[in-house]
Amino acid sequence: MSKQAMSESQSTVQSEPMIQVRNLKTYYPGGGLIADEPVKAVDGVSFDIKKGETLGLVGESGCGKSTLGRTLVQLEDATAGTSRFQKPDVVEQMANTYGRRTVDLREVYADNDTVELVTKLFADGVQPKAVAPDRGWEDVSPDEIDAADFVQQTGMDVSDVIDQGFGPKLGLFGEKDFVFVEEGRIENGVYEVDRGYIDVTAAPARALKRLRGRQLGIVFQDPESSLNDRMTVGEIIREPLDVHSWGTPRERRERVRELLETVGLRPEHYYRYPHQFSGGQRQRVGIARSLALEPDFLVLDEPVSALDVSVQAKILNLLEDLQEEFGLTYLFIAHDLSVVRHICDRVAVMYLGNLMEIGPTDGLFENPGNPYTHSLLSAIPEPDPSASKDRITLRGTPPSPRDPPTGCPFSTRCPVKIRPDEYQHVDDDVWQRVEVFREVIRERTRADRSLTDHARELLGRSTRFSDVTDITDELFGDVDLPTEVAEHVREAAGFVEKGHDNKARNYLFDQFGSICDTDRPKHYQVSEDGRTSFCHRHVDRYEDPAPEFEKLKRNR
Repeated sequence: MSKQAMSESQSTVQSEPMIQVRNLKTYYPGGGLIADEPVKAVDGVSFDIKKGETLGLVGESGCGKSTLGRTLVQLEDATAGTSRFQKPDVVEQMANTYGRRTVDLREVYADNDTVELVTKLFADGVQPKAVAPDRGWEDVSPDEIDAADFVQQTGMDVSDVIDQGFGPKLGLFGEKDFVFVEEGRIENGVYEVDRGYIDVTAAPARALKRLRGRQLGIVFQDPESSLNDRMTVGEIIREPLDVHSWGTPRERRERVRELLETVGLRPEHYYRYPHQFSGGQRQRVGIARSLALEPDFLVLDEPVSALDVSVQAKILNLLEDLQEEFGLTYLFIAHDLSVVRHICDRVAVMYLGNLMEIGPTDGLFENPGNPYTHSLLSAIPEPDPSASKDRITLRGTPPSPRDPPTGCPFSTRCPVKIRPDEYQHVDDDVWQRVEVFREVIRERTRADRSLTDHARELLGRSTRFSDVTDITDELFGDVDLPTEVAEHVREAAGFVEKGHDNKARNYLFDQFGSICDTDRPKHYQVSEDGRTSFCHRHVDRYEDPAPEFEKLKRNR
């Protein structure tokens, strides 16, 4: 939302979130002769979106932004985790329609003890860090802590255990239950709900049909491919009304004409076809279609990226006006950071299926907490061509979502990555070369090998991947390496020469890996407004990212 509209709309943004996402994962199964690892498009994200709010979602192409948006409206199936929709009147309707799949959480809270539940989880091998994520339990095993002490230290209750998705695992309710009542009453077998949620990821197809369009909608990126050229504009916008049997045929036609005027088109456009419109007009048609059933929440999947700049402004203004008029809640997916800063209340930064930082827009842009956010913002073009710009150039390419890093997802490219204690004495330039060498070996393990290459390697014959001398000469030929570093580089190069790239990669990981390579970070609060960052550098023993970036600038 624009800054001008923000103050007026603050009253509509309530403390209760409309959308709650918890540990959401979307994996695509692998296949093929060589690799069958799943593609981890979304890898355990958690966030809330409040009613009337616009949450921006940014990141590089391929980081999982669109997949996350599509999963929220269940156009993609979630592999794990939950996406919850909270609106009491809708929860009440669903509870009274799907009573057998409704859970009264008040009874669950009253009938269970937190310590007993955690004891069962630990006995089943569940790690403490999974039960209480983001609370510093990464290095503790279930055998090392008493459940009662754990509950006391974390301050958890039964609702927290359920919030982390362990309800079905503990038998507190079934896998197919998807309507949850937290506050309300039952009179004559009828629910009156004051507070509750719908687990969209667990909802059956029939319930999803009711939710999509009426409560959840999406505006697609490409206004050309997302519209059926064989249907008139009127038929396209009317389709959700037909599917949901909304009103009479005459009322539907009138509704479509109203929607055309709402999005800045004319009623006579009803009988035209998509190819007769410009890109901006087609996007207006897509927006009108998504508004047909007056949804509460819209995923805006890069709605202006395919449009000219002059048209983008009109569509953005339209989206802001519609939000104020209908009280809409948006997830705004984009790669244009200037647009995000203009329209969003909060911003989430995504990388390799993970949320790296999330918080209010102004604070994130003015004082980013995460190294990846620093790098991303440094790429924003400077309007003044004469002004200096300290752009951060990242080395290499993002890892494959089939084979993400074990620790921090950004560890393979981070310019301020934490160095192991035993190598703190190594010259900065030498250490950067070591990191580049590790990156080169990692890239080699990802490179496509033909069946011929694999056959030659099995026979011990040379391939196009065999020679590593040029790489080591270029990286280390003009520097003096400390003895222990030189030995490890030679050992890794020897593995490569024998065709064992993965051995070389693992060897370098063991010798030069730091906490960034081995341990997943957690989200640390980095500002008073609640902004959090997913980075080990926020631990007290390490320097924060911002001072480290200042050192990089001085050393250039």
